[in-house]
Amino acid sequence: MDDEIVEPTAEARVAELEERWRGSVLQGALALELQRAGCRDVEAALLLLDRAGVTVDDAGAVAGVAEAVVMLRETRNYLFTPEHSTERVNPGGAAPADPGTAFARWLRGN
Repeated sequence: MDDEIVEPTAEARVAELEERWRGSVLQGALALELQRAGCRDVEAALLLLDRAGVTVDDAGAVAGVAEAVVMLRETRNYLFTPEHSTERVNPGGAAPADPGTAFARWLRGN
């Protein structure tokens, strides 16, 4: 019994690499659009996103990404930051009523 290793043909290898390339282009386009849409967890959103209408042509142009993100936003709104959030953001990372913040202001004399 000779176990022969069969090398894939050049056409099969090209098809495999092209499929990997299309997947990378698609993943990158989806992640970028999710970030632009204010997605809080891009990794989770990529797993939940319906990719049925998203396509990549031979030139690398991606179609259907915006529509897929809109559909995800409608069904899984918790993944996205509200557009008109009244939530205050503190760049320092502490909550506005954090005693440490008040103490730091007091030390600075503000």
